[in-house]
Amino acid sequence: MIKMDIDFKYKIPNLDLSDELVEVGKQFAKDLKSLIDNQLDLNEVPYEPNAESTLKYKAKKGLGSSVLIATGELRKSITSQKVSKNKVVVYIDGGRSLIGDILQNKGVRGGRKFNFFGINTTMEEWATEFMNKRVAEKLNA
Repeated sequence: MIKMDIDFKYKIPNLDLSDELVEVGKQFAKDLKSLIDNQLDLNEVPYEPNAESTLKYKAKKGLGSSVLIATGELRKSITSQKVSKNKVVVYIDGGRSLIGDILQNKGVRGGRKFNFFGINTTMEEWATEFMNKRVAEKLNA
């Protein structure tokens, strides 16, 4: 299964940041979907175009020509879920997790891999700034 855990490990007495973690998880899932929509890998680098054989296969099946998008099921399956007070998981849901693992880690024919799932610098910086701001707001309330 492809997943990432988002844990908030700072111990601040009487400060509940579980709603903020849920928001971070939702934003990460949204960002990953946006990267796929824009044909960018996790480092925001455009994907190489599909091979001619892939384009022919997709055309024969009535699928679009976009990289990583055939039916849209993989993209739709990226989700987040709160699993405890200080933990949110972002993952690929259901049967698409196997496909995601092949695309990301094992590679397809010819060994091509797609770096589409994880946390990039932009996402990390946003989450850090967001959480710092929310902690400060709660401490000053």
